[in-house]
Amino acid sequence: MADDKSHVGLRIPTYQKERWEQAQKASDHDSMSSWLKYVVESHLAGNNTPQTGVNDEGVDQILDKLAGLSNDMSNLEQTVNEVSEEQSGAGYDFDRVLLELLPTVPDSATAPAGEDGTEETVTQPDEGGPHPEEWAVTPNGLAARIGGDKEAVSDRLRHLSKTVTEVGLIEYDGTVHYYKESDY
Repeated sequence: MADDKSHVGLRIPTYQKERWEQAQKASDHDSMSSWLKYVVESHLAGNNTPQTGVNDEGVDQILDKLAGLSNDMSNLEQTVNEVSEEQSGAGYDFDRVLLELLPTVPDSATAPAGEDGTEETVTQPDEGGPHPEEWAVTPNGLAARIGGDKEAVSDRLRHLSKTVTEVGLIEYDGTVHYYKESDY
């Protein structure tokens, strides 16, 4: 009698073979061949979720872990939102601290009143005023004084000089110095 069986050989990546072996060992099938036949026939029959050896208890554990992870992610998102809200409020306080610590330009650094009656800040010491290091502050100097981040202090001072009329800046020897025109 003729043998009507055929042999099928497969080449698969090692990681895939290991996954198949784990699934086969977790199933009721004694051999890889038996398990593969079952999976293929189940798929052909329209059962796209063949028995892989994972029982309902295992699925429930996985679902519980996913629910826990989802809860953790929600808590993390809430914490991030709270920190963002605190920081946006802290930005106002940070600006207030910087404004309080900015030195006020002294009378010796201002020019006499012009025709319109306003004084002008002297921009260079050789124009008759003191050096800016004597009456203004650099972002690095102010950051060191408050123990803050140099870049953050520089960014906020630049912003304040553009949005608060009392805050000015002067560049001297390639370094930007900040001051305020009057007590704010």
